Amino acid sequence: MGRPANLRLRLRVRRMIPSPQTERSLFSRPATREGSLADKSQQLVLEALHRAVGEDAGLPLFAGKSSTGLFAASASGKKVAQLCKDQGLVRTLRTETRGRNRKEFCAITDKGLAFLLEHVSPREVFESLMQAVVRFLENRQSAGALEDCPLPQLYRDLRRAYPTLTVGQFHDALRKLHERQEIYLHPWTGPLYEIPEPTLAFMVGHEIAYYASTRR
Repeated sequence: MGRPANLRLRLRVRRMIPSPQTERSLFSRPATREGSLADKSQQLVLEALHRAVGEDAGLPLFAGKSSTGLFAASASGKKVAQLCKDQGLVRTLRTETRGRNRKEFCAITDKGLAFLLEHVSPREVFESLMQAVVRFLENRQSAGALEDCPLPQLYRDLRRAYPTLTVGQFHDALRKLHERQEIYLHPWTGPLYEIPEPTLAFMVGHEIAYYASTRR
């Protein structure tokens, strides 16, 4: 079930065409209202939730001088961060203490994701999904993975952040990233009957894409 170098599997099958409705219907959820937030505060909340999407291990609640965080460590940032925690938009995963410094790591909740999806455009959500794909592949490579990532593994990981993600939406995001030359898509080169979870493979040109990797 390996992938010999320089082999390409050419099949006479119809190429899958992404739905023109993909971005308009992406991840639809019932609307929620979290009360009144000032425009500036709401923008800070949305920016923080955008950063939190796809970060299963969490991000620091507050940014440091040289590190990324969900909120700025300013008076307004701390106020909005507490509001997010009180309303259940983010949750604390763990705290790390180094000397006198205590760092809190938080992740987006289902409620936070619903709030984000209600207040941003479908195109922004689609862009967020593509960023999550690239981030996952980069993190996987940084962790020492030597093999390209099978698409079923990538899909399952993304579903943690996007519970309503469909296979079609997943494929559309990969196609767009491939067109932008932000990721590589690699073909399955073994016998067709040996493809694990074949519904997650898809056609790219004349090949069946089954693996992905970052270009960075």
